[in-house]
Amino acid sequence: MGRSASRLVLVCLAIGCASALAAGAADATEVTIGADVSQTTSESGTCGYLSGAERPCVFVDNAIYGGPFSLTSPCDGTVTRFRLNGIPRPENHYALRVIHRNGDGTYTASATTAAVQIATEGVNEYSTSLPIKTGETLGIDFLDSTEEYGLRWVGSIGASSAVLFAFPSDGTAKAASIP
Repeated sequence: MGRSASRLVLVCLAIGCASALAAGAADATEVTIGADVSQTTSESGTCGYLSGAERPCVFVDNAIYGGPFSLTSPCDGTVTRFRLNGIPRPENHYALRVIHRNGDGTYTASATTAAVQIATEGVNEYSTSLPIKTGETLGIDFLDSTEEYGLRWVGSIGASSAVLFAFPSDGTAKAASIP
């Protein structure tokens, strides 16, 4: 994957947000955060596929231009599903990570899904149960991805992402390798 700050990996997820009703009962509301995976993509790639020193790597979106969805969770909840837009590559595996931006240029992951593969050309959806807190964001973990052109994204002015090589286990802070 190129190191351009204008590239955006397409991720879309649904989280259940609980809001208290006047009667005291909880009502779950589905909220979508991330980019719109149904839009026409302009580029594709794989983070770290050329160099073992760059694997695994995590790609975290910092801004999307004109996107309809927020990049951060508006509530405490549970990620129930996520979608990736990609091309089947047997050697590429991905995971979704819940990421906290620490405000000092570092990122800390709090939870990670099991590894998944792109099974069919285009948008693939995966079920999960991943806790997320208000203000946290998502990252795509390119695990042992060694084949190019695995995920699709939209390259546009105004989009920016951070890349973290050899991201530590959940709970440990790390600065971006490529801010």
